[in-house]
Amino acid sequence: MKQKIVIIVFFLIILTSLSPGQKRKNVLLITIDTLRYDRVSIYENSFVKTPNIDKLAKKSVVFNRAFAHTPLTLPSHANILTGTTPLYHGISDNNRFRLDDKFLTLAEHLKQYGYVTAAFTASFVLNKYFKLDQGFDSYYGPDKSNELIAEEIVGPSIKWLNKKVGPWFLWIHIWDPHAPYSPPEPFRSKFKSDPYSGEVAYTDSQLGNLFKYIKNSGLMKNTAIVLTGDHGEALGDHGEPEHGYFAYNETIHIPLIIYDPSLKNTTINTNVSHVDIFPTICELTGVDIPEHIQGKSLLPVIKGDNKKEETIYFEAKSAYYSKGWAPIDGFISGNRKFINLPIKELYDLKNDFKEKRNIISRVTISELFSTLTPLISSLTGADKELSKKKIDPIALKKLKTFGYLTGVVQEKKSNFTREDDLKVLLPIQLKLTEARRHEKRGNYRQALKLLTEVRILKPDNISTYISLAKLFHKTGRIRDGIETIEEGLRKSPTNTELLLRKGILLVDNNQLNEGEKILRNILSKDPDRGEAWNYIGISLFKKGLMGRALEAYRRSEEIDNSSPILYNNMGTLYLQMYLKRKDPGLHGNALIYFKKALELDRKLPSALNGLGAAYRFIGNREEAIRYWGLAIKHKPDFIQVYFNLSITLIDSGQKADAAKYLLILKNKYYSRLNTQSRKQLERLLSELE
Repeated sequence: MKQKIVIIVFFLIILTSLSPGQKRKNVLLITIDTLRYDRVSIYENSFVKTPNIDKLAKKSVVFNRAFAHTPLTLPSHANILTGTTPLYHGISDNNRFRLDDKFLTLAEHLKQYGYVTAAFTASFVLNKYFKLDQGFDSYYGPDKSNELIAEEIVGPSIKWLNKKVGPWFLWIHIWDPHAPYSPPEPFRSKFKSDPYSGEVAYTDSQLGNLFKYIKNSGLMKNTAIVLTGDHGEALGDHGEPEHGYFAYNETIHIPLIIYDPSLKNTTINTNVSHVDIFPTICELTGVDIPEHIQGKSLLPVIKGDNKKEETIYFEAKSAYYSKGWAPIDGFISGNRKFINLPIKELYDLKNDFKEKRNIISRVTISELFSTLTPLISSLTGADKELSKKKIDPIALKKLKTFGYLTGVVQEKKSNFTREDDLKVLLPIQLKLTEARRHEKRGNYRQALKLLTEVRILKPDNISTYISLAKLFHKTGRIRDGIETIEEGLRKSPTNTELLLRKGILLVDNNQLNEGEKILRNILSKDPDRGEAWNYIGISLFKKGLMGRALEAYRRSEEIDNSSPILYNNMGTLYLQMYLKRKDPGLHGNALIYFKKALELDRKLPSALNGLGAAYRFIGNREEAIRYWGLAIKHKPDFIQVYFNLSITLIDSGQKADAAKYLLILKNKYYSRLNTQSRKQLERLLSELE
């Protein structure tokens, strides 16, 4: 546990414990996200060359058998920065966890010894919201975007270093090898068939700039450098496209390189892990190793101490937390790796490091649990539950953009059968992953097809009903969405996510009282549901209760001010009020909120349409035409906009352009028009002739 009060006298003793003229070493920790072991050419050079990392490695200690405890970003960095496993600090997934203040970080520890500390992180997954910023004097990360590319991290890091004398501790996190793989030129062209390796090559090139600065500024003489990956990437091995699902070596075997001016270049084949980094840095810098740290300093191993290797605990629990599927835990001991799932696995890493041959039949299960059970017991901390936190709506929304939140919290099992095993469920997982990709690309029909298949194959997976209902809603099939949710509720009648989605769909289906009742019931138990307040606002708006609708929208905004849909709704409300009262202030508010919506989503068709209407109502045809044109560009089947745009073009004397849009409407979307709209279309075309 962290020391909340630092006694000044003790602090001075620490600072004066060094010999005269001796300075504490600086520390540079570099973590590269999703960096697969075999994509660093000091380890394997057949895929991509990493000359800058290799150059550092040739002056460093290189570990061939380093392992992550978790194949996910937030837990892995918590492991590194606390020197403890998820069993101790409690963070087992990227979602629904934040590091509690009780846990000591490496930055906090080094600050007690006079270090200036800074972190430059490239992904929202490591945002200070998740509390890994504890102990850092400055903590830099993405603001408007969800992630930063390597040059946006390396550049500011060098500027920070240029102003520091020391001792300092700098943590640099680089995101680029993470999916989706899209390296900048010239790496995109050079690695056209292997963009993942292209991102690794780009990352290496940017680290070259950092290493050049450190060398030229003379910092190599008094700086310890630790470079590692937080986890790997499966790239299809064992059927896994990316990471976080399984815990095979392609995702938990990681590069680890430690440079220190006092150490000679050597290669180590001993099993080591992320939790060993904290105590190793302590020993390299001459600071005490806190008693609770679960890793071991690697200096004895580096100096040739051949004592028995530590047994390494690992886990992969993302599918458990998001879908209720079987969790993975296990251990690596010597050359044995045990993966604890309903269908258990044992591998001989000496002869089968790629884990192709399960040799579980050669041992008794009780023998394996005689190692795993006491290991888990010895690592489990009394306060780990403190890091399980309710995540706010904005953080949830951002995490969803990474594809991490692919399910909903549902009732967890305590006993699992073969049907819950992740190997058995892999085809389901792959369909869910592919459905998400199709949805992102706008291929809704294919996404619906895949999700329907999942619903049939795995009818107890509640998140599938919600995903399906959302897609039906997005494509205008509201009744299908309601029926899907009702099917899910027959399996899980009290599930809040299902009920929320039902309330939303009912409001959009104009079953206002029924939908509003469900949403208000949810809010009575959980008032922080911004989406529920938004749809209550929509219901009240439809009833003509503008003041109460605005109040509901504002309640939603207090909870989540990052929703473009909400701001579009507020703009629509103010525009409607303006049309009744002709108050310029109301019109101004409509413009403000439509523009807020577009700041958050510049392609949002409803906001583009609303802004076009707002300008048209005050006679600004030019701006109205511009925004309606953009609305059609981003939503080519936005039928009402064709009429708005064509009529305004006619009024502006631009009859040829009006005819063009009307003909598109007739040729492509005529079957979707009701009788009245068809008559209006024919009348307008007739007038233009």
